[in-house]
Amino acid sequence: MQDFQKNSNIFNLLSEGVSEGIIVVNSEQKIVATNSSSEQMFGYMKDELIGKSLDILGHGRNLYGICKNGKEFPVEAGLNPFEFYGSTYVMALVIDITERKSREEELSHWARIFDESLNEIYVFDAETFKFLNVNKEAQRNIGYSMDEMTSMTPVDIKPDIDDLYFKE
Repeated sequence: MQDFQKNSNIFNLLSEGVSEGIIVVNSEQKIVATNSSSEQMFGYMKDELIGKSLDILGHGRNLYGICKNGKEFPVEAGLNPFEFYGSTYVMALVIDITERKSREEELSHWARIFDESLNEIYVFDAETFKFLNVNKEAQRNIGYSMDEMTSMTPVDIKPDIDDLYFKE
């Protein structure tokens, strides 16, 4: 830990220009360096994490960071091992993915509504009229699978309507 701290000026110079949180741990999983982005992300003051176990910042298979105040938030971390003066360290680049997770959950919610609706829902390309997506209820009612539907248009399932109907 001391060798790394002796050269902390080099680390600070390189890490402070990065928006991702950077956390460096030694082979005992003790934090030896952080940048201001990681300190801000986790709610700690400068150097407050030095010497603490990495466990203090996160847990679980789906990665969640834990702020100083106990609040959890989803993170993505890239681990990069390296050697420095004969000691092994791991640098973690940490990104707060709260917004991304929120968007993914919202999309998943709408996808479930689309797929589980008892109403028939058809989505097709405005130029080619080929189906892009058809929910399960529509597939069940008309008797075609989604694979079959991708080569079809609304005219194929409603022959009394022609392409002009959709162009108006």
